[in-house]
Amino acid sequence: MPKAEELAETFHRVYEKLAPKFGYKTRKRTRKHWDDLPENNKELMIAVAQVVLNKYSEIPEITEKDLQAWADEAECRVEDEKRWSPLLDVMKEMLEELGIKVKK
Repeated sequence: MPKAEELAETFHRVYEKLAPKFGYKTRKRTRKHWDDLPENNKELMIAVAQVVLNKYSEIPEITEKDLQAWADEAECRVEDEKRWSPLLDVMKEMLEELGIKVKK
């Protein structure tokens, strides 16, 4: 299981990478490498990551249906189904980078 800081850093990196694909432009002042972020910003993301890890730490496998449910729960629904694919792909990529297999 990944550590909270690893998850937070991966999320930050993937979020910055994916944002333009969804028409979202991150602010220049916050568009920074993980190591250059203000400490309070990193601490917040690490705390959120720890909550997520605690909640899902007992899940032996994650399915695509789980990813869809998490996205819905986070209220990041996208009406156009074609736009779901990149989001789910990035979520899978992020989890697999952390050693969590995602099965169909």
